[in-house]
Amino acid sequence: MSIYKHPKSGVYYLKVTAPDGARIRRSTGTKERQAAQEYHDTVVADFWRQKRLGDKPKHTFDEAALAYLQSLEGRSNHRNVVQHIKHWTAHFRGHTICSLTTDQIDMACPTHKITNSGERVPLKPATKNRFLATMSKLLNDAKRRGWLDAVPYIRKHHENNKRELFLTPDQARKLIYSMPLGWMRDVCEFALCTGMRAGEILSLEWAQVDVDRGVVSILASKAKSGRGRAVPLNDTALSVIRRRKGHHDQFVFTAAGKQTLGIDRRVFVRAVQAAGIDSSFRFHDLRHTWASWHAQAGVSTHVLMKLGGWSSMSMLDRYAHLSVEDLGRYAGNGEIWAQSEKLRTQQPDRRVASL
Repeated sequence: MSIYKHPKSGVYYLKVTAPDGARIRRSTGTKERQAAQEYHDTVVADFWRQKRLGDKPKHTFDEAALAYLQSLEGRSNHRNVVQHIKHWTAHFRGHTICSLTTDQIDMACPTHKITNSGERVPLKPATKNRFLATMSKLLNDAKRRGWLDAVPYIRKHHENNKRELFLTPDQARKLIYSMPLGWMRDVCEFALCTGMRAGEILSLEWAQVDVDRGVVSILASKAKSGRGRAVPLNDTALSVIRRRKGHHDQFVFTAAGKQTLGIDRRVFVRAVQAAGIDSSFRFHDLRHTWASWHAQAGVSTHVLMKLGGWSSMSMLDRYAHLSVEDLGRYAGNGEIWAQSEKLRTQQPDRRVASL
């Protein structure tokens, strides 16, 4: 039977044979038999045109999503991408990848999330853009495979990037002291000392740590930018590394002897409250704090970009105003009295010249 109804979902599925002889089982995305039959006939007609007329095969969104996920295997952001793909697949399962339009993608973009308490909370523009970025990368991957001639335009949402939260050293100490001794305290202290992202810290393995040289190596496969880098360790970071010895054979930071994929947000939020810090402060702001301290100390943006693993200088614009060391030497060019005094001394005294 080429069309059948799934016993649990009630959605119709089809079974057909592709021109290369492969058996295809695919959801039609509908519970109406007539609509499912029309979809089946369209697929069969496409296969006939491929076989008899040499048309290029039309790949489904499901195929493109699977291929893209497989290409990301082992990457640090794989978990987040999977969540994004699940959302898009719920809307475009069974659709051919070449049939997607800008309006369809815009309409399917998530607008809310459901909290554990069941509350429906609107998503921020930045979160929506992360979903859209995954869709854009998926479509571009399909284009590189020759499955898509052109990628539809994807409308991004305007983000408010004025949020600049970072701690003073005193606030940072209060935050650390407000946490109970354990892995979360070590993770936060290490983040403040190195500027590493949460994913980079929680996936850090002992093989990447060189205590003698005082450096850890971030692998390209685990870096958000896709580029590896070396991160120097100060004395505090080294002391954290030494405290983590013996907790796990492979990973440096673990919870109860097991690898953890995320921070304990409850511990972090309680510590933020106890330290009297703005309630909107997030774990990633520890990285902003680290970068701000470096900028205030006069570290050039070029060096800071390498230390933090940013992929472009534009990512450091939020810290540029904090660093004036590399601009200070130009301040003298605008000095009023120094310039006028210089000009006065260079001019001959008219009274002497008249004698």
